[in-house]
Amino acid sequence: MKRPIHSYWGLAEVALFTALFFNGLWLVGPKIGSSPVLQLLFWIVFSLGGYYILWYSPKKLHYFSLHELGFIFPLGDKKNRIALKQGWVPYSLFTIAGSIILISYTALFYPQILSQLNWSAISIKFFGYLVYGTIQAIIFFGFIMPRIRQALSKALNQTGIHNVKYTVIFIVALIFSFYHTPNQELMAITFVAGLVWAWIFYQRPNLFLMGLSHAILGTILHQVVKLHMRIGPFYNNPDLYIIREVVPGLKKLIGDLF
Repeated sequence: MKRPIHSYWGLAEVALFTALFFNGLWLVGPKIGSSPVLQLLFWIVFSLGGYYILWYSPKKLHYFSLHELGFIFPLGDKKNRIALKQGWVPYSLFTIAGSIILISYTALFYPQILSQLNWSAISIKFFGYLVYGTIQAIIFFGFIMPRIRQALSKALNQTGIHNVKYTVIFIVALIFSFYHTPNQELMAITFVAGLVWAWIFYQRPNLFLMGLSHAILGTILHQVVKLHMRIGPFYNNPDLYIIREVVPGLKKLIGDLF
């Protein structure tokens, strides 16, 4: 009978993914718009990475269940529907609370913004974020979090410490924030949001609800609060942002919305 790979391998996967992400972001990212070869390479790496993250690693190496990873969507079996019913309350409460705080902040300090909202831009941003936010949910909470949880559970339990929940939540939130460097305002916000999302996901893993919550709050943060979401070398140079360069026609459609 096959056994799951050693739990510490998950930490190596997280470290390797992080190294590839930041090297690709800083070294390759600024050049990708001017090189069709790099654009093709991006889609090859994206496809292979997606296969590894979504299928090979969780199913062939770790033997995670789909429910452990949060793959719970509305159209599914009875177990899915029950999990969705149990999970929508905490995700909704945080999303509503976060939305009220962000909109109230804008109304209090920058009331003129609320009268100048671009609903077309908001719609484009939101639907784009449904995809982008879900991808982030898969990476940080469906890929990184279970592996850290698995490794820490083994390491800490050997020392007699059985409650690893808050350590996992803190580390995941820290990683989530770190990935948004050097945008300091966004890093602070994503750390706080990461703490809450990680706490909810630890108990009610659900990538569908996580992606929806991320899309709503991210759209409000960008289009209402007017906080730029750019990271890496694109923080000061949005014209070269990767996603606009690798998807044909997207640059013309979204402008600087991302």
